[in-house]
Amino acid sequence: GDSSVLSDSTMELLDRMKQDGFLLPNPIEKIHHTGIDNVESLLERKVSGITFQVTQQCNLKCKYCLYSGDYAHRHHSVRKLDFETLQAGVEFVLRRSHSSRELNFGFYGGEPLLNFKLIKDAVAFIKKRCEGKTFYFNMTTNGTVFNDENLSFLDENDFRIMISLDGPKEQHDRNRVFAATGGGTYDIIMSNVEYIREKYPNLLRTLVFSAVIDPSQPDNCANEFFFTSKDIDGIAVNASVVSSDYRISKNEVSAEYIVSEETELFKVYMHKLGRLKGENISQITFEKFAAFKRHAFTHRPRTSKLPSICHHGGPCTPGQLRLFLNAEGKFFPCEKVSEVSMQTCIGTIENGFDVEQIKSIMNIGLLSEDRCKKCWGIRTCGLCLAHVDDGESLSP
Repeated sequence: GDSSVLSDSTMELLDRMKQDGFLLPNPIEKIHHTGIDNVESLLERKVSGITFQVTQQCNLKCKYCLYSGDYAHRHHSVRKLDFETLQAGVEFVLRRSHSSRELNFGFYGGEPLLNFKLIKDAVAFIKKRCEGKTFYFNMTTNGTVFNDENLSFLDENDFRIMISLDGPKEQHDRNRVFAATGGGTYDIIMSNVEYIREKYPNLLRTLVFSAVIDPSQPDNCANEFFFTSKDIDGIAVNASVVSSDYRISKNEVSAEYIVSEETELFKVYMHKLGRLKGENISQITFEKFAAFKRHAFTHRPRTSKLPSICHHGGPCTPGQLRLFLNAEGKFFPCEKVSEVSMQTCIGTIENGFDVEQIKSIMNIGLLSEDRCKKCWGIRTCGLCLAHVDDGESLSP
């Protein structure tokens, strides 16, 4: 463009950005995750918790679930985690968390409440072994098997509960169905939520809905539902899109979905600029914006210029933040990766962490180094292991 139309202050800013490397065509010389340099220390002293796959059984067969049959290498089974392996998992974390301010213990499935006895035994053991430390319990559940016995227990132990709910009845029941009958689960979930609201207000205080949005459907009405429904008033919601990772069939995205998402995001921008009131904006989109802000600004280290050696921001430190122990006693970075892929296992309860595998996972930017070095969005990129693993190998 014509520089004569730019003010002196703008030209000075552009000159500074050039000097700092932001406007150079290729300022990055090497892709390398600098966290690798102290990862062994983190894994020895700052593991922050563990999530147990207490069972691979589930009473639902959600059409987009990783275990539904539409994803490679993932299927529900009758396998359950045994108490001895769980105990070993707790001890493993305790030995490696001396510098952690607090610990989180999660329970996952399948549907974890189908193995409620193990959860009760686990909580008793954790309370005994972690006395004097700050720790929390959390659970991800489909919300269909609550009863007074398990709700009372969860309430007494201050569980943080995440319930899967994808939106209004028609949209939710399209995908989240009972395995035995194929019938929708919306009605029983909402009935249980109302019961929690009446009888267990302490659980309601920290309850969160997990919404999985199906972009192939033209009627994306989840935004409006989570914004206006009185039945879920006061309950937070985390939303994500149906994962394409490991999926056998192609995940189509409807034009209506794209228009709806972009419109809501534009409304958030207008609100941030003071041009639109916040009460007219979807809670889901607000949370997406907040999550991006946390990732791109709050948690990202401040730098005066782009470094010559860096890595995109997607990979976590596997094992340190979201350690996942499956029912077979294998460690994974989180619950979203394949449990049978050769690339995703980061150790076992018997042998501990595979540090070299963890370092390799952190440095996945090497798979696409030439493109990553030239990418303007490298610092805000969220791609991680789950996006490059096809079950057989890692592909850029």
